[in-house]
Amino acid sequence: MDQTLADVSKRLDDLTELFRRRLLNDNRGQELLGELRAKSALDETLLVGRVLRPVATRLMNVIDRVDNWDGEADPLAESVRDEVIQILEDFGVEQIGVDGDVDPRRHRIESVVVADAPEGAITGRTVRGFELDGRVLRPAGVVVAAGPRAPGQNGAADD
Repeated sequence: MDQTLADVSKRLDDLTELFRRRLLNDNRGQELLGELRAKSALDETLLVGRVLRPVATRLMNVIDRVDNWDGEADPLAESVRDEVIQILEDFGVEQIGVDGDVDPRRHRIESVVVADAPEGAITGRTVRGFELDGRVLRPAGVVVAAGPRAPGQNGAADD
């Protein structure tokens, strides 16, 4: 009986030691996982800052060249512009909407016009704006209403 009790006690000690080692391994694994997540977040931030943002800025310039072309509409150029926009969207870069009122964090007022719209409402876009993960890469250039036209009034409002 003493031998059986000694065997059970030894087995219990072995299981306790195994549990302790696994718990330590699990804790160390959690620490390593946390370190890997932090490194991954840092790597992603560096990738966005050093690679994606500059590339996106250069591609925005290509989009602007097509949007601002004064000549006859070129279906090929417009197709390339649309494809560049799609590439940006595939990498998480989104166009900033120009519906509703001006959001000074996302819009840059380029001009104010008298229009049949409430004061401060966006009536047009002059430059496409883009954002990545909620951070503005470039604000959208917008035209804003100065308020409704008075009878007989026509044209842009004084700045």
